[in-house]
Amino acid sequence: MTSHTPSSRTDYARVLAAVTRMLIAFRDRPSDAQELAKVYADGLSSYPVPFVETACGRFALGKVPDRHNNAFAPSL
Repeated sequence: MTSHTPSSRTDYARVLAAVTRMLIAFRDRPSDAQELAKVYADGLSSYPVPFVETACGRFALGKVPDRHNNAFAPSL
């Protein structure tokens, strides 16, 4: 497992799950979303888990203000 800063593996797993769900909402091929989610999770793992879960959920539902194109996942 790559280095990350959440307080536990459970926290990292929660971040990874939230990001995976978000990416599946934007991807044509959900099968590759998990590999991409690992990259996102590594980048987001220093943030509080509840904030990451909320933000990913809002992006997946298209409920982010001032977002002009909901066809693509947010970039890091």
